[in-house]
Amino acid sequence: MIRIVTDTNTGLTVEEAEALGVKMAPILVHMGDRTLRDAFDVTPEAYIEMLKQAQTLPTTSQPSVGVFEAIYRELFDEGADEIISIHLSAGLSGTYQSARTAAQTFPAGKVHVFDTRMASGIVAVMVMEAVEMAEQGADAEAILAMLEARRDKAHLFFLVDTLEYLHKGGRIGGASRFLGTLLKIKPILYLEDGKIEALEQQRTARRAFRRLQELGIETAKQYEQVDLVIFEIDTGGKAEQLAEALRSQLNVRRFFACKVGPGLSTHTGPGALGIGIIGIE
Repeated sequence: MIRIVTDTNTGLTVEEAEALGVKMAPILVHMGDRTLRDAFDVTPEAYIEMLKQAQTLPTTSQPSVGVFEAIYRELFDEGADEIISIHLSAGLSGTYQSARTAAQTFPAGKVHVFDTRMASGIVAVMVMEAVEMAEQGADAEAILAMLEARRDKAHLFFLVDTLEYLHKGGRIGGASRFLGTLLKIKPILYLEDGKIEALEQQRTARRAFRRLQELGIETAKQYEQVDLVIFEIDTGGKAEQLAEALRSQLNVRRFFACKVGPGLSTHTGPGALGIGIIGIE
């Protein structure tokens, strides 16, 4: 029996993860003298309101090696033969490295740790497919091959209201070239090799929204079918509009929408909206 582990960056709720039989290691958020576990202690909606009121920017940290060791041990005690641990980009968080270090505690070949080089709902979709394959009796080699294939065809674009949070949180990456016009533009960013890069800038929020939709359609054209992800926080209904527009124009196999949890929204700030496209062969 193969069991799947991930982290709370996926956008899966605790209830969704439990329904899948997936164990999640929580990203931690530190606000003053309080430490909150992403997904377990606070909802994305409640946290974003706390973030708006925060006098200083909260910080985040990855799950510890000990947390992963405890999760893996629990699953082996429940009868797991192997574990596949699927995580957000190592270029954005130390979560992958914590999981890898924990995996070394167990016999070789028992825990496989996978870097998606992606974030949020794209990771959730990969987790869902891994669970389905495991339930159908696929071995670890086949599941890891699927994950690699999906990663090679995964694309993530997103926009933020301001680069302020990414800048303060040290996650700005290649988008730093937009800092000179911090308050004057609406940047469209993307993940390249697991890191945040700047794609282009738009003058208004309306143009940025329209361009995000265009990017989804243009990207999906190269595939016969796609998995579509919409992720957002505090966008006032824009996520639903974007989802409706894209689903009506794309050949979508699987659709997943989620809120950006504290582990990411600390760095994106309110108003983040993104799309994930995963090509299907």
